[in-house]
Amino acid sequence: MQQLLSVFTTDSPNLYGTRFSVTSLVSTLWQEHDIGVPMLMAHDMLRAIGWSYPRTVHFAPGLSRLTGVGVLVETQEESDQLSKAINSHTVQMAAPYEKEIERLKQLLAPYVLGNEKILPGKECLALVEDGLCERAFPRLFETADKDGLVPLNQLTPIGPGVYVIGELAIFAHYFFRRSLARTNTLNSPFLRLLQNAKLDGSTAKIALDRDAVGLAETYREYQEHAYWWGPKFSDALTDIQRGVTHHEAHEHERIFHGISGTQFWWQSRDNQHIFEAEELRDIPVHINGETRYGCRYVHSIVDETTSSIFHLDGAVRRYSEEGMIARLETDIARAGRHTEYLKLWRIDGSIPINLWKSLVSDYFRDNRLVGEYLGAEPEDNEILPEPEPEEGDVVQKYVPHSMQQGDGLRIALSFHPYDNPSPEERFFVPLDVLSNGEELHSYVEAWCVELVKAISRAGGTIEMPKKALLVSYKDSYINLSLVMHGKEDTQAHLRTTVEGIRLLTTAFHNRGHDLVMSYSIGFPIQDKEARISVLGHVADLVDWLSTSLCVPPTDAMALEEWGESVADYLKRAYRENTQTPPLFETLMSTGILLMKRQRLEEKLEAKYEQAERGVGIAFIPPTDDPALIEALEREVILPAMAFVKIASRCTKCGANYTVCGCSKMMDMGVAEEITELRLLPPFWTDRVVR
Repeated sequence: MQQLLSVFTTDSPNLYGTRFSVTSLVSTLWQEHDIGVPMLMAHDMLRAIGWSYPRTVHFAPGLSRLTGVGVLVETQEESDQLSKAINSHTVQMAAPYEKEIERLKQLLAPYVLGNEKILPGKECLALVEDGLCERAFPRLFETADKDGLVPLNQLTPIGPGVYVIGELAIFAHYFFRRSLARTNTLNSPFLRLLQNAKLDGSTAKIALDRDAVGLAETYREYQEHAYWWGPKFSDALTDIQRGVTHHEAHEHERIFHGISGTQFWWQSRDNQHIFEAEELRDIPVHINGETRYGCRYVHSIVDETTSSIFHLDGAVRRYSEEGMIARLETDIARAGRHTEYLKLWRIDGSIPINLWKSLVSDYFRDNRLVGEYLGAEPEDNEILPEPEPEEGDVVQKYVPHSMQQGDGLRIALSFHPYDNPSPEERFFVPLDVLSNGEELHSYVEAWCVELVKAISRAGGTIEMPKKALLVSYKDSYINLSLVMHGKEDTQAHLRTTVEGIRLLTTAFHNRGHDLVMSYSIGFPIQDKEARISVLGHVADLVDWLSTSLCVPPTDAMALEEWGESVADYLKRAYRENTQTPPLFETLMSTGILLMKRQRLEEKLEAKYEQAERGVGIAFIPPTDDPALIEALEREVILPAMAFVKIASRCTKCGANYTVCGCSKMMDMGVAEEITELRLLPPFWTDRVVR
């Protein structure tokens, strides 16, 4: 399986004018971090491509993001496993509705025939059985026209395409859903527009799902945040040239929405300007055991004398595989109507041009070719790909975690399964490994020794992990390992740990060190483990560690409010900054903020050499990378050394520095003398410690 890190949603207003609160981001993370949700192509439950797990709420000045991991299937075996997971997920969706299911069954008992199925539904909990809705509400369907359409003015909507009758709810036809499947959402933008349309003297009708009945009290509207822009084209419909136009889909439409093209046909007959449009599908659906290609279709009539629109309807044309192949070989004018056809909606009477445009556009949800044909222009705020870094930005290429004082903090909150049998009040969890080509060894950065000493001075105890290597990087970046806490007196031990971190950070700052540091703390919370990771310049960390927010609550509900306060703090304390450093250059899939160093490439032939004042690094600069050569000449970035610290002594007390009580950061007149080490490959940095 392939894993992808991604942003699920944020607390900033989206293109629909709504926003998620930080509280809702934390709540979603709490509920779904371990079970996840299906990962779908274009919001289509029939086109699942993997599973996604919310992993972290990431806080930056001006923006909080819910991020996670998407796991993409790559083999048939994995695809089979995914299908089972989705079936299980569907069952789990109904689990919380035990009482509601019983109530719905009681209400529909006179009408079911024994073959009903429970549908958790995208809008309401529902029962589905052939003809169930018709049997429950026969009088409603007596008003249907020859196409089976029911007048909209006889329905009472509680949401787009969902109509209430007493305690029950009925639905617009399931062909209004992606892939013509009840497991997908209704076309809410179109149905809302149709229901709210001001149609003076006109009538609107709609096809209903004749097999499904839901429980009204369980209604909820799903929001799909896939931005869709509408067409801005000329009002003069009768001036549009007669004939057929074909718009071929780009690869994006083919892959994500299963659309190969769309055809548009204007013709004139008996002083009527007649419009037809039909999309052509790439992906089939399976209906009652048969494979069909369901293509949306619209038909409209404009009076050529008055230029007024007096009819508009929409349908789905269904083709067999052979029929679809034949359809693709001709155009809409010559194709005829030799196909299965189901009309879904219609309006008769005067239709305002702006409403007409919107109805046509929204009916073809996910099909941008309609707007493209009619002259649509993308909105200024349409979502565009992130710009690529400029070619000359060597620091971003080789040291993407670079930060400066004033860039603000990055804070990450994540939840994990609790697995901590240790009786210790706190202990280190190494965050990374080193490889010698044959074995992997966990390690902690040497600065963790200073944290041990700082926690001791704050009144707590913690030991260095016995089997982990102690690695020193000669740059001005520090990754303190995760400090995990036990179940006893958790809040008190957290305060002590954070006080130790504050003592160490203040010492760095008071000595004027231009340092960027990350620290992480973990603690039990109910049956889970919470991790909070913080990254920033020590000057900014000192400010943060002077607030009460730096000690998190150990209650789930309180953590939600804590998240809101953290977001507010960052917004007030710093200018908006969401891209420095880039999100996934420092945020790991484990929810930890970590600055990973990049080794020098082998082509540079780097090696350590004896220098006048110790050890230096010799290498041959690349002749094919002028930007790197210039950066080296200006010392914007440089290679730095790294080594495993095997033994050292304290210059003040003479004891093993790792276990003595002296601190080279928090005490004056103390230094650490390295007596034994093993060199590691050099790496790039923009902050060399000489």
